[in-house]
Amino acid sequence: MSPSVSGRRLAMAAGQAGRPSPWGALVTGLLLLFAFGLIAPAAAQSPPQSVRPLPSRVQPVPPPRRVEGPVSRSGIDLQVRIPNVVGMEVYEAQTMLRSAGYEVSIKFLDQPNRSFGPGQVSVQIPSGGTVQSAGKVELRVPLAATLVGIGTLNDQDIERRTGFDLDTGRLEEVTHGADLVLRHHDSTRALEPNGTAYYYGEGVYAEPSDGAIFVKLDSPTYQLGSYDTFAICSGTVEEARRSRSQRLANVQLPNGTNILGQVFCVETAEGDLAAVSFFDSDRGGGAHGDFIFHFAIFPRVPLATPHLPPRPLRRVTRP
Repeated sequence: MSPSVSGRRLAMAAGQAGRPSPWGALVTGLLLLFAFGLIAPAAAQSPPQSVRPLPSRVQPVPPPRRVEGPVSRSGIDLQVRIPNVVGMEVYEAQTMLRSAGYEVSIKFLDQPNRSFGPGQVSVQIPSGGTVQSAGKVELRVPLAATLVGIGTLNDQDIERRTGFDLDTGRLEEVTHGADLVLRHHDSTRALEPNGTAYYYGEGVYAEPSDGAIFVKLDSPTYQLGSYDTFAICSGTVEEARRSRSQRLANVQLPNGTNILGQVFCVETAEGDLAAVSFFDSDRGGGAHGDFIFHFAIFPRVPLATPHLPPRPLRRVTRP
């Protein structure tokens, strides 16, 4: 081997001995990081903090509701229930229930109920919403009249020009609110086709006073204060307002012979609706020939709820 080659090998070996090893550099770097506290030992690290879950926006599903009876696939109750007809006009309610397959009976009560207007159903049995596909339903209707009473007039009232005020249920002077007065009529002379004279019309008559209107009641067989009487009188009085030909100038009272009874509708001087009946069987005795009559007063406007009168205005003075 030549001296030049051996010299180059010695120089290369000396250079490799002086170059640092990469593993040594890595170990030296880690020792420096531990020394300056940049890396903590695994045992000194704090435990991880627990993470609180976010609140869920999904609402819990309620348990299924149990329905007694048949239901549709969508869960709708298919049971047949009685319609609620309280507050309806009685004959409209009857038609509705019959159309639904029920047998309907109507009971007209003897007492009024101011929470309901004339002819409105106040009670139904069974009540609305009851599960029942067929059968009987009873409807109860209060007395339509708000006041039912008995009055008396006689011959002396004719002389005193005193009548009866149906709005207040008491005697009142003519031109001061008396709706019904008595008047005596003499007989009228007439001739038969053969020339024979005869007389008719003598007796005591009831006549309207102070703006009241008398109208004939076509169906006097109903109870005087009933809803049926109210309905008939409402229609006939409305016609009499439009046509004076429908009004009665007077009503001949029972005389025990050809006139046994009279029933008629009245629109009072105050605008209320009334029904009045005179019957021969109710006629009193006595020296003055008392005429006893029955009357019923109906509300001026049918209302489903009580009508509260407005409060009067009160003057307020500042100190």
